[in-house]
Amino acid sequence: MLLLVLLLVLTLKLQTPAVHLVPSHWNFAEDEQVKVMAYWANCASIELSLNGKVLERGEAFTAGDIADFGNITWQNGTLEAKCKDKQHKVLASDKVRTAGEAAAITLTVDYNKDGLVGR
Repeated sequence: MLLLVLLLVLTLKLQTPAVHLVPSHWNFAEDEQVKVMAYWANCASIELSLNGKVLERGEAFTAGDIADFGNITWQNGTLEAKCKDKQHKVLASDKVRTAGEAAAITLTVDYNKDGLVGR
């Protein structure tokens, strides 16, 4: 939420087009219903698509707005929000993608001159 507030203040102050998807990842269980929202500012409209297929479109009513797209059925792939001007030109976009299979994890211990960090 803090990120959204900071984005709102910055974009409204600079009059910069912006869009930010929530959730900020796209890794869920097959057919899970996922609540999707997007903060957007300084654009005429917003478009939400999943794997290139447009799901919803909306128009701006204020300088900064939150679009609640409701529950979207999760599918492997890419969820994208596009912020557009009145001529439908994309001014800003945000994407979240499904992560691939986990391959490995590496852990290291960080030592300082006195031993372990945090001691």
